[in-house]
Amino acid sequence: MMKHIILYLFRASVAFYFIYPSIQALQSGVSAINNPLFSCFVKSYAFSPDTTALVFHILSIVLGLLILLWKHPFTPLVIAILVLLGKLIVVKTTFALLMIIVPILLVSIGLAIYYSHHHEW
Repeated sequence: MMKHIILYLFRASVAFYFIYPSIQALQSGVSAINNPLFSCFVKSYAFSPDTTALVFHILSIVLGLLILLWKHPFTPLVIAILVLLGKLIVVKTTFALLMIIVPILLVSIGLAIYYSHHHEW
């Protein structure tokens, strides 16, 4: 019982990282993402910044909800790991941002390892 509570708290922390900032951005009417990774999409595929921001935030919320609500969230955790690694590699991170991303990345890796062994294929 205690193991399930701890796993759910870890899942909630990873999901919170993806859900909360996106909900805040959508509520405040963010029209663009200040992220070099997504500015590349806007420039190369001629998407509008509004469309890119909206799609990014909606996908981020969906990813967080999948991590939180799926019984065995192995696949959403792997996607979260790739997103976090992309943020570390592409974005010029400050020390404060690094201290947020790295622990969430490590928790995501730990959860993905756990759920890879307990995954029903």
